[in-house]
Amino acid sequence: NKDGEWISLDFPTYGAERIEVPEKFIKASGINPAELLRTSNGWALAVCKTEKEVKEMSPDFAGLRDSGFGDLIVTAPSGSHDYDYVLRCFAPALGINEDPVTGSAQCVLVPYWNARNGKTEFNVRQLSARGGVLRCSLQDKRVIISGQAKSVFRAELFV
Repeated sequence: NKDGEWISLDFPTYGAERIEVPEKFIKASGINPAELLRTSNGWALAVCKTEKEVKEMSPDFAGLRDSGFGDLIVTAPSGSHDYDYVLRCFAPALGINEDPVTGSAQCVLVPYWNARNGKTEFNVRQLSARGGVLRCSLQDKRVIISGQAKSVFRAELFV
């Protein structure tokens, strides 16, 4: 769907199970999260107490990759009333040290935050260097992810 400059996509939800926080994770990520989970699609989800922890973290990308946490989502409640939660997403196991805006991470984050606060509509801010804002909603075990986009070219393909 398209609404002005906002484009919406419909994704499945993913669950997550809590795991222990190993020392190798703390060393590689540079954080000691309040919670660490393994998602049903194989990523790690670290939950910090504050936005500041997420914003200021400076992970060792090779260390994350080598420790088995090379696909990592880090989140915390937002320190601003404009957003519900913040995140950063690291994927050195896939050759991407930090993704600027990660729609697919919302497939686990929206159900996670819904279970904690009962909300179904979320304004989200990604704290990468480029940064980004998403609007997400939980609808019948699906996540609707909306972001702003601009067309940069149009083409026709004949097969």
